[in-house]
Amino acid sequence: MAIEAGSEFNLLHNCRPCYGCFLNPKVREQKYFESGKRYFDKGEFDKAALQFSNALKIDPNFADAHFELGESYLHLRQADRAYQELSRTVELRPNDSKARIDLANLLILSEISRTLRSRRICC
Repeated sequence: MAIEAGSEFNLLHNCRPCYGCFLNPKVREQKYFESGKRYFDKGEFDKAALQFSNALKIDPNFADAHFELGESYLHLRQADRAYQELSRTVELRPNDSKARIDLANLLILSEISRTLRSRRICC
């Protein structure tokens, strides 16, 4: 396969928008978020959490990333961290019923666990 004269320029020229997109914080934030969703869908919750955290480093008010990070922490059985992320989601989106339900369930389970421990029935 022969390379035409000037094709290196065309290749570099065509890549510049991609490089420019990578420098755009909103694009990077979205890429981290999408990567986190892919890991989450595969059940790789630790990797998903890392990607959602990376998105939040770019935009600490990215409600979807807080929610997905909270969901990842739930799967990782990190209740305290899940509580923080779901609470932040509700702060940013007060009408987010899924985040509110997950937060309420987390609080209920926490109270049940505390009650059972105090009665020395469990854990």
